Amino acid sequence: MKNTDTTKLLKQKISAFFLLVGSTALPGMALAHGNSYSVCPTDPIPDKQMCALGWPDTHSDPDFDQKYHFSISADGSTIIGKVDFNRDGTYRAFRWINSGSGMLDLGTLNKDNLGAADAVAVSADGSVIVGQAATDDLHVGRAFRWMNDGNGMLDLGSLKGADTGWSWASSVSADGSVIAGQAETSDHSSRAFRWMDDGNGMLDLGTLRASGSGWSNALGVSADGTTIIGQANTDDPGNRAFRWTEAKGMQDLGTLRTSKSGNSYAFGVSADGAVVVGQSDADGGVERAFRWMDDGNGMLDLGSLQGPNTGWSWAAGVSADGTVIAGHSSTDDGAGRAFRWTFEQGMYDLGTLRHDNTGGSNAHAISADGGVIIGRADTDDHNERAFRWSDDGKGMIDLGTLRTDNLGWSYASAVSADGSVITGLAEADSHPSSAGGAGPSFTSRAFIWRSGVMLDHLNTAASVFNTAQALAASSAFYSQLAEWQIADELAIEGPGISPRVPVLSTQGTGLVPQGRMALRFGGSLRDTSGVSTTAGADISVAVAMGGGYTLGGFLDLSRETNSRSPVSLRGSYLTAGTWLRYRENIDRTGLTWRIAASAGTGRFDVTRRDILPGTERGEGRTRMRNAAMSAELGYGFALGNGVAVPFARLTGTRTTRSGYNESSALAFPLSFDSYRETALVLTLGTDMRFAVSDRSSLEVGLGVSHDLRRSIGDISGASRINGLEDFSISGPSLVNRTRGYATMGYVHGLEGGAAIRADLSVAQSPWSKKPKLGLRLGYEMRF
Repeated sequence: MKNTDTTKLLKQKISAFFLLVGSTALPGMALAHGNSYSVCPTDPIPDKQMCALGWPDTHSDPDFDQKYHFSISADGSTIIGKVDFNRDGTYRAFRWINSGSGMLDLGTLNKDNLGAADAVAVSADGSVIVGQAATDDLHVGRAFRWMNDGNGMLDLGSLKGADTGWSWASSVSADGSVIAGQAETSDHSSRAFRWMDDGNGMLDLGTLRASGSGWSNALGVSADGTTIIGQANTDDPGNRAFRWTEAKGMQDLGTLRTSKSGNSYAFGVSADGAVVVGQSDADGGVERAFRWMDDGNGMLDLGSLQGPNTGWSWAAGVSADGTVIAGHSSTDDGAGRAFRWTFEQGMYDLGTLRHDNTGGSNAHAISADGGVIIGRADTDDHNERAFRWSDDGKGMIDLGTLRTDNLGWSYASAVSADGSVITGLAEADSHPSSAGGAGPSFTSRAFIWRSGVMLDHLNTAASVFNTAQALAASSAFYSQLAEWQIADELAIEGPGISPRVPVLSTQGTGLVPQGRMALRFGGSLRDTSGVSTTAGADISVAVAMGGGYTLGGFLDLSRETNSRSPVSLRGSYLTAGTWLRYRENIDRTGLTWRIAASAGTGRFDVTRRDILPGTERGEGRTRMRNAAMSAELGYGFALGNGVAVPFARLTGTRTTRSGYNESSALAFPLSFDSYRETALVLTLGTDMRFAVSDRSSLEVGLGVSHDLRRSIGDISGASRINGLEDFSISGPSLVNRTRGYATMGYVHGLEGGAAIRADLSVAQSPWSKKPKLGLRLGYEMRF
């Protein structure tokens, strides 16, 4: 299919969806067509709504180009919609929450969980989801309510009775207690319904016919659930827009014709329910945008952009207070144009994106104060692209696309309350394999726009999740680093000495002179698979205290050299530690114990990398701190020409990362709250040392560590990304609660009490199946 044909088909699907499916709006989010910001409440409850954002493609496979519409809860915690999970053409309703658990298939109303389902609307806190799902009769779908209570879907039934008939839930109130939609009746018609969680089931809202017969359809419900709008049959030929309240029942909003005959459609309602906008038949055989107010004056004809007061128009959305309306109208040149209407100025042509201002445009939504209108307009390259029009003198601007060359099409579907953030759908570069050698290939992705920057919406949301997980992994790395550092020890005795041979020390004399002090300078590389490589430099000291006691300490300075995660940390981390060792015998046999403590700190420039397509690079600054303590008890025994010391060690660590904000120069900066991880780890192991020659020794360590307790907090923060205004993402999953390690070191003595050493280590990570590797080289001196 040609690109132009694909674009037309996509626009038809999107327009049909927004015209036929209604749902409530997120505070600060204006919706295209079927709803507008007008459904959003004003103070004192500005946060109890949700928003439909279009038809994004979020499948992880770039070649899988299936679209679905989705909605976001007001608190940003939940995204819902439908997706072809199995790629068999059967769409299923899903729920995605930003805790890291990913998409949840909500199932169906079928006892065998077969068939299709579609999630259409969600309550403010994400706890209630409504839509339609297949029943035991796979050819019949019914409205459902899904709650996060472990009970799954609730069949809302129909107006037909006897567990038969179809129904469809189109919208839900902010608290999830009121649901509106359409259902089959016993006379095989279909009616608008209101469902409340009061045990009475569906309420048939009736029709506008005196007999109550015919059909009706509910397209939206107000935030508090008291007002429902839609369309219904009348006694006259035609269908009329209606407004329903419990106090007044179903009100016929009439038409713009002098005779009051014809059809009308309700597309949006103001925050308090007093203003309804839509389209109506008018005199002269045309259809016009209307504004209806609950003041007894009925409909007001908004006119058109075609003179003298001829042509058609329709209203797509209305500001929160009902004073500003956006829509689409015919013009004198035969093209349809987006308009902005106020009572004082009338209808204003918003123009197009062409340099000569020819062609067409269409308004899809309006901000809360009416100052920003978004939609799509013709461009010079014969495409249609998303636009943002503002009343600050800047007029209409092209939002671009997600393609590398910024060409192709895009479609804006929703705008924030202040008009600064826009979401929609845009053409994007496809996976290279999609081209099949036949030239460039493109797909479509949901976008989010702010401050002149268009980003891939779902990739940007994924970037938040990946960044949060990577930050937690970085904290986890420094937690395990503390375990390694606090366990390291510099021996007073030099290499090549058999533990069975007496030596000169604080406890006696021997063949090889020994000093009372040892000093080591070292350099290390530590590789955390899939995360980063860190280089370090350290200095250690040990002093014989007499009576079998040795006191030691270390300083370690490390720095990340190669990041392979979504986050890189640029900065130095300084750790200082001290330890006290007791050995019953100089040859390491007999009782031994050790206590140690360390503390580390470092300031880092944090970079959120733009790994995923259509995302932005973010930078901030944070501080990492760590504290650790350990206690060890062991008993050594001779083994050949060496010694083995089995031991048990208990280590406690606490790692904290300070909160930080990314640069405000970004279009969508993130802020992260502080984070803390604590662990109590039991290690059972054996340290072995063997004399290889008079001047060299081989040291081997084997053991397992087990988490007695590990507290991993959620990574929380805030952003300007729709659906993630406030987020709390679970920390990394614990993969290896019990994990093994192995170390090997070779020490070779030089003249004058000096020695060189090399150490290799491999250890399982608590958070990854991949091992951690370490290499250290050192130069030792003994005095």
